[in-house]
Amino acid sequence: PMPPDDLRARVLELTGGGMARMEGALELSTAGELTEDTVVFTCARGGLRSRSVVALMRSIGIETAVGLEGGYRSYRRGVMERLEAWEPPGLVVSLRGLTGVGKTLVLRAIEDLRPGWTLDLEGIAGHRSSLLGMVGLAPVSQKAFESGLCRRAERGFPAGVMIVEGESRKVGDAVIPRGIWAAMKAATNIEVTAGTPRRVTVLSEDYLADPSGLPVLRRQLETISERMDGALDLAGMLDRREIGPLVELLLERYYDPLYRRSEAGKEYATSVDAERAEDAANVVEVGRLVEGDPHGRVGDDAEVDPRLHRARHHRVVARRVLQQHLAEVEHGVRLGGPRVGKAAAAASSMPLFCSCSAAGRKSAAFATRHEARCQPA
Repeated sequence: PMPPDDLRARVLELTGGGMARMEGALELSTAGELTEDTVVFTCARGGLRSRSVVALMRSIGIETAVGLEGGYRSYRRGVMERLEAWEPPGLVVSLRGLTGVGKTLVLRAIEDLRPGWTLDLEGIAGHRSSLLGMVGLAPVSQKAFESGLCRRAERGFPAGVMIVEGESRKVGDAVIPRGIWAAMKAATNIEVTAGTPRRVTVLSEDYLADPSGLPVLRRQLETISERMDGALDLAGMLDRREIGPLVELLLERYYDPLYRRSEAGKEYATSVDAERAEDAANVVEVGRLVEGDPHGRVGDDAEVDPRLHRARHHRVVARRVLQQHLAEVEHGVRLGGPRVGKAAAAASSMPLFCSCSAAGRKSAAFATRHEARCQPA
């Protein structure tokens, strides 16, 4: 640490000439590339307050200190503009199902299999999107939620696929931005199922993992009891550690009726069993789903959305194009022949195909890298 006398001298040097001189000395310059060590200071508008702090930090040797031009207000405008301009990838898949079937577990298992395919709204919000959803977690503010979504959106979905857990418009108190919500409403729905014992296990592990969350859980159970006309002493069951019966009652009398009403009229492309999240993730993985019914059925008995059939067709076309033109692509020649649009790019799991707007040199150059994923047109 700097001795107090030295720090005082630096402050006096910076401020000794009055405000006018200090403002003149604090000229803005463009920062270089930011690193993990960079410390960003900002005030509301990026004015004299943050600029003077940055100057002081740099004068005492913290060269990684920078200021945010335009301040926090400018940052917030940038976040909202990016979210407003965001466009979904070619294929959006929504995992839907009753409370406790393990949709979040399946989503995260898919992310392990296919990094970059998922959008984990509950992870970003710090909330499980139910009346008990905050138990054991740290829910974030609306602004922090939007910032997290912006960071995730900036990383993109390089395979042209976005898999998301079906939610209501609000995840806890955080509201899903309009563009993402519209993409979710238009998504291809997949129903995730599991038996009651599995659901009891999933919810028990979720809500009882952190003992510090028990007081919050108890308060929320009292709220649910009130909504059920006080007919059940749910908090008392928790106190008596009657966990299995408590969870079954919550599912049967509270969560399942609510969910079934909210799902009225929904259509599903298929249904997957999530007794084991990893097995369900292998089925939901779009590269396999487009091959046919996840239960192994074919023909008229198969439960596959027509959009997935079309995607499979485009994927076959893409494979033929690659087989015919791989030699030319490897020598940097323009990729010719039939082009594959967004549906194919979204559905394909092949590592050698990239589609730009004209399927020209950009596609060829990208494809020659051999490890490239599909990029939608």
